[in-house]
Amino acid sequence: MKTKLNSKILISALLSFSMIVMLLSGVRATENETLTSSNWEYGVNGENVYIMKYTGTEEDVVVPAVIDGKKVVSIGEDTFTDCKTLKNITLSENIKNIESNSREAFPCFNGCDNLENIIVDDNNSEFSSEDGVLYSKNKEVIFLYPRGKNVAEFVIPEHVKYLGRKAFGQCENLKKVSIANSIKDLSDGVFEGCSSLESINIPESLESIGVGAFSGCKSLKEIVIPNGTKSIGIYAFSNCKSLKEIAIPSTVESLAEINDGNMVEGINGKNASVSSCFAGCTSLEKITLDSKNKKYASENGMLFNKDKTHLLCYPAAMQGIEVIVKTGVKTIAKNTFCENKNIQRIKFPITVTKVEDGAVNNCSNLEKVTFCGNKPNDLGKFVLGKDDVVIWYSNKYKNSWSNYNLYKKQEYIEPRRTCIGMPTPVRSVKKIKLNKKKLVLKKGKKYKLKYTITPSKATNKKVTWKTTNKKIAKVSKGKVKALKKGKCYIVVRTKDGGKKAKCKVIVK
Repeated sequence: MKTKLNSKILISALLSFSMIVMLLSGVRATENETLTSSNWEYGVNGENVYIMKYTGTEEDVVVPAVIDGKKVVSIGEDTFTDCKTLKNITLSENIKNIESNSREAFPCFNGCDNLENIIVDDNNSEFSSEDGVLYSKNKEVIFLYPRGKNVAEFVIPEHVKYLGRKAFGQCENLKKVSIANSIKDLSDGVFEGCSSLESINIPESLESIGVGAFSGCKSLKEIVIPNGTKSIGIYAFSNCKSLKEIAIPSTVESLAEINDGNMVEGINGKNASVSSCFAGCTSLEKITLDSKNKKYASENGMLFNKDKTHLLCYPAAMQGIEVIVKTGVKTIAKNTFCENKNIQRIKFPITVTKVEDGAVNNCSNLEKVTFCGNKPNDLGKFVLGKDDVVIWYSNKYKNSWSNYNLYKKQEYIEPRRTCIGMPTPVRSVKKIKLNKKKLVLKKGKKYKLKYTITPSKATNKKVTWKTTNKKIAKVSKGKVKALKKGKCYIVVRTKDGGKKAKCKVIVK
């Protein structure tokens, strides 16, 4: 009896809460038919009208204060979606609610790529505007900075205390932003897709960086995270393709909302890793940690947990064709080496007992993986997207490896060894030069081109040769043979870095 009574009380409470939410949000409490007036589709709830869709194509739009004698109080989340012609919109004093969702504050303006100004009636009790930017009434919150605003630099006023979710999202004209000292948190996706953003001034007051806060800021080359920042969300800097180095202060306690060491419950309920903060940062060469940080550590540009038993992130642009993971590391986290195109070989020490899924995902030049001990107890699907990767391990017997899902990779046995140290020092190719820029040959004659690589002690000096016209001249290992009268180029390209040089060939 007591259980049934408690269940009834719970259901009653939930229903009451649902009704309160509907009433407070200004959204209809009951379903009504969709009505039309001019370019507006709307519904009615008592004496109030809620706009559902704008169907016009005008550049300047004024949301009506009244329709059919009833006040227009609410704008639905799809009202102006993909209105490409919309440039200026005016909200009346009656607007009390603009619908939001769990992902962003005002999705009703999604796809309004040319929207420059949002203007709010001075008598509106909930919203205000300044220079075309939508604020809360007291101007302590920036709700939305219009995507089409043609301004390169924006200084967030000191009276602003909070930035709404995706407030500056997809603002492709912004190049520089200065954030006020009054702001402590950067909300989820606040600068997402600001593809031209080159400089951001973050105040010392900042405490947290939200999920995907700078995702897609592909022009951002550097960012200074102030001491005092405590958390950095999943995908915070994902696809910041120009970012080369990032320093994490001593105060950071949470990267990608850490849970159980290095895994989190990520977007869409899928597990994500610490390295997801930097996913798609294809120019990132180095991550450094303040030595006073109590939860994380860095060494040679790589990110670890504090005691360095978990390797969390190996930057995508970090140099080195061979990586030797230091003894003592026990776990290789999900996506640790993801998208590094430089790595050709990886050696894991005997101490590694766990390799999580996708650890070397999209390492397109990876050729060989060596385990210097027995098969890890927990081996995820760490080799993905490449069919010719060779797996080596030192155990005398293959045990159950032949039945393990390694995508039919080759397996070899080698003597047990102990691996120490970190990435093998690598000298990358800076440039290549041919001994001739122009070559004149008679038909049937041959000449061997010679190349010089800088630096002379580069680790990988392998090159490929190519002719731009096989009918005029062919080339093999630098040996050029003239075949037919005409002109073409012989091109030599380094495998390391793709540096190239060319020689013009004239056959007479």
